Amino acid sequence: SFLTSKAMKRLIFIPFLLLTIHLLADTQTTRIDKNLTIYTDVMRQLDINYVDTLNYDNLIESSINYMLHKVDPYTLYIPKREDDELRRMTQGKYGGVGSLIMYRDSNVFVNELYEGMPAQQAGLLPGDRFVKVDGMDCKGKNTKEVSDKLRGKPGTTIEIILERDSQLITKQVTRRDIHLPAVSYATVLQDSIGYILFSEFTANSAQEFLAALDAMVHSHGIKRLIVDLRGNGG
Repeated sequence: SFLTSKAMKRLIFIPFLLLTIHLLADTQTTRIDKNLTIYTDVMRQLDINYVDTLNYDNLIESSINYMLHKVDPYTLYIPKREDDELRRMTQGKYGGVGSLIMYRDSNVFVNELYEGMPAQQAGLLPGDRFVKVDGMDCKGKNTKEVSDKLRGKPGTTIEIILERDSQLITKQVTRRDIHLPAVSYATVLQDSIGYILFSEFTANSAQEFLAALDAMVHSHGIKRLIVDLRGNGG
């Protein structure tokens, strides 16, 4: 009799728990729907009464970004037009010229070049100052604005005007699919110490890290390991 009663309590409790969860979910959904309706009504009133034409895409995007900043500044909203940026962050791939750039004194400069990539093959050098990229004057622009111009569909060609040693240089550079290695550099230092420069957290970063580590363990029998995470935005 005791076992039967205990089993019945379990059978009664589980459906009750599921019903409670379902009701809570319904309540939350109703609250979201209600507030979205209010938001939509405000947008419609603005559209009717505002003196100028509204840019709905910008308004919605600004609203989303402000909400995320208030709730969780580490969560990013990436609109569809920035698919290239999403590929870079998650897969370590993007369409571009294969260079790292830096901002200094209101100008953007070439900082580093990826080996065998379009920027290097076209003759760009570290220290070159960007004057124009695809027709855009780079004076006063930040690294994101210049980077956005450098990136694009693989196979397309852009004109880059640079300043080097006080002379203007024009380069035609054809974009390619650029793959950013998660492990930029790996070596064995003295006293059996392994060193891994772990630059990116992307789709294949774990495999690249393990491959570098296995190679050092099997070839050199390392006993200690330095993992360098400087500059790793992950």
